[in-house]
Amino acid sequence: MGTETPKPFLTVGKRMVLEHTVRAFLPIPGLKQIVVVTKGGWLDLVRTWRDWVPEEVEWTVVAGGRERADSVEQGLAAVHKKLNLIAIHDAVRPFISQESVSACLDRAAETGAAILAIPVRDTIKRVDVDRKVIVETPDRAYLWQAQTPQIFERRILEEAYRVRDRMSGGTDDASLVEALGQEVSIVEGEARNFKLTWPVERLLAERLLEERLK
Repeated sequence: MGTETPKPFLTVGKRMVLEHTVRAFLPIPGLKQIVVVTKGGWLDLVRTWRDWVPEEVEWTVVAGGRERADSVEQGLAAVHKKLNLIAIHDAVRPFISQESVSACLDRAAETGAAILAIPVRDTIKRVDVDRKVIVETPDRAYLWQAQTPQIFERRILEEAYRVRDRMSGGTDDASLVEALGQEVSIVEGEARNFKLTWPVERLLAERLLEERLK
């Protein structure tokens, strides 16, 4: 994003991106706990958000690890033992809708594992190891772009993280669960559930927030 401030703590529409993201989950029926995993220097700030989180929702803030998977593992350890379905969501996807989360929760409750994703609209090329020559053009009819939340039964997610050191590759939690041999269901998400990565996406986020407040 070209800033020293971590992306979750950039201000968009007078609030930090992470705050928008947390607030998007508060209306979800049956929500019992929110665990925020963040860098050590931001822990105290995020803990103060307890003031506007509903009292019936348990509010937990923990320090993350070196890699994304390490941070998820830290968060997983902090989830209350009585809870069965766990949704993992990127802090910088602030435009997730209640409808999408609910649909993904319903599917995960049925199958044990479900993620939001959208069909790929661009042609995708697979290249060689030197990244210089195209070796394949996969049929995009079968390609979907993964989003979050990714939702799993607790037992499945815990098993995936117990054996993750023996798994190769994998850039999301669904990849680890797939490596167990567990089927992961796809629920079609929305294009507006994008991940803030580039400066132009911050501008888009500002515009979407302006429209939301009209």
